[in-house]
Amino acid sequence: MRKITIDTTQNVSIEYELAGLADRFIAAIIDYIILFTYIFLSSICLGFIGILESNMWIGVLFLMLPYSLYHLVSEVFMEGQSLGKKQMKIKVVNLDGRQVSIGSYFLRWLFRLIDISLTFGGLALGTLIVNGKGQRLGDIAAGTIVISLQNATTLDDTLFVLTDENHEVTFPQVQSLSDKDVTLIKEVLETAKRTRHNYAILKLSDRVKKILQITGTELPSRKFLATIIKDYNHLNS
Repeated sequence: MRKITIDTTQNVSIEYELAGLADRFIAAIIDYIILFTYIFLSSICLGFIGILESNMWIGVLFLMLPYSLYHLVSEVFMEGQSLGKKQMKIKVVNLDGRQVSIGSYFLRWLFRLIDISLTFGGLALGTLIVNGKGQRLGDIAAGTIVISLQNATTLDDTLFVLTDENHEVTFPQVQSLSDKDVTLIKEVLETAKRTRHNYAILKLSDRVKKILQITGTELPSRKFLATIIKDYNHLNS
């Protein structure tokens, strides 16, 4: 399966597996089954209460509006996934690693008319095959790709943590640490949080203080290590 590396705005490289054509196709089939089931059941209900006979335009609007807006609404509120994509564990993400904006989702949805609706998916398929990043026209216009979440690497798998732009460095000594050191500290913190194994936190905190020759801090061990990670990220961003 093809992979792509995204360099985020925080200079963190994340490797993703591109969603395969089969996964995208099956996701689309699932979505269309859901949509056609909605139209079928809604038509029966509307016919039963007489809406389609008394005011056909309201009935058609009730049927087609959800059908038309399904992909846009689902991707906005489900963070890049439709029900089909969620089932197949694929997702829309930005090429620069940032959160996909509503405008980008809108562009993808708008280009569906050309990519899929008017060409019965032929143009989308051709573009996906030719494009090296597995993008249809809507993805190219929006600056997005569709990735597989099966073995996705996320920011949680890196040493990166969010820091405020105005973050004040408490321990400048962290510059003597390596990425491997800070990743280990982050992993121990996360493991201890899940297992409530505070002894490991205390021992690691003492070890880091000794290595960096830090004395006099009154920060609790957990907060001390979290500060070390934030300081390191801030100084190396």
